[in-house]
Amino acid sequence: MHGLGVTRLSYGIQSLDADLLSTMNRNYAVSPSIKELEGALEIIGNVNVDTMYGFDNEAETMLIETLRKLNDMGVPGVSIYSLDKQRRTVNSSPQGPHRDESFHKNIEIFFKAKQYLEDNGFVQILQNIFAKPEKGSYRHQSHRWENSPLVALGVSSQGYAPKKPYRNIISTKSYYQSIDEGKLPLLTVDHLSDEMEMARELTSLLRFDKVPLGYMQKKYGIDIKEIYGDIINALITLELLSEQNDCLKLTRKAAIHSDIIVMLFAPDKFKEQLLGLPSEYLDNYPIPHAMVSLGRTQLQPIIIK
Repeated sequence: MHGLGVTRLSYGIQSLDADLLSTMNRNYAVSPSIKELEGALEIIGNVNVDTMYGFDNEAETMLIETLRKLNDMGVPGVSIYSLDKQRRTVNSSPQGPHRDESFHKNIEIFFKAKQYLEDNGFVQILQNIFAKPEKGSYRHQSHRWENSPLVALGVSSQGYAPKKPYRNIISTKSYYQSIDEGKLPLLTVDHLSDEMEMARELTSLLRFDKVPLGYMQKKYGIDIKEIYGDIINALITLELLSEQNDCLKLTRKAAIHSDIIVMLFAPDKFKEQLLGLPSEYLDNYPIPHAMVSLGRTQLQPIIIK
């Protein structure tokens, strides 16, 4: 792989606790995985490992222990994901996950992990992505959030052509069958308007990093505060959003609402389109429910220059 030009490898082990992995039907030994990682670190170097927390009956220190072992091995990049049980709950709530004890416990687990990584030289690249400067990178994902062209070749991979985010077929068999038939192995291609392209970048930056207001004005010719001034002021008053150095950034308090908060900045035209969906859909999914319930959030039209 390295000889063919591969310069980064992402490894989805989730945890170094085999018992926890088995609860997700991932029945494999951890020792061989560590050997593979050691080989990848030696040959490629720029390796990212996906980790996860929120397993049933996991110890509070499980994630930290996994991160400590990876750091000791010299892994330069890690991603942290929460096991989303809301998606596999039949009677899910439109208000999102239940705010029970485990919900708040998981938030603390994440912030303790974040503190551990930062104390050990990792920099937060995106909301849940950490890398050691000059050793690890996550450039491809940042590239995609910025609406820059990104070629995606692998099974289920996601790329971006101008105003056309796309995803490849998720089944290996169907992927190669499509190629054998002389077709591009595309599963979906979205066609974005100028307004939706801007909104895609705005919401991605707000969720995963911060929104540089001057940058958005220079790139799209719009003043975010003039368009969304009321919702911005309300979120700042609620201590869910902060404005520093000409940037908007979600606060720690916003962590449990981050998915929904960023979608409050979706264009009003898009919300109107959502109202055309079946009421059962809007009632049972948290983000569309919140978006249509709040209604219009723009103070003026979005005109891309």
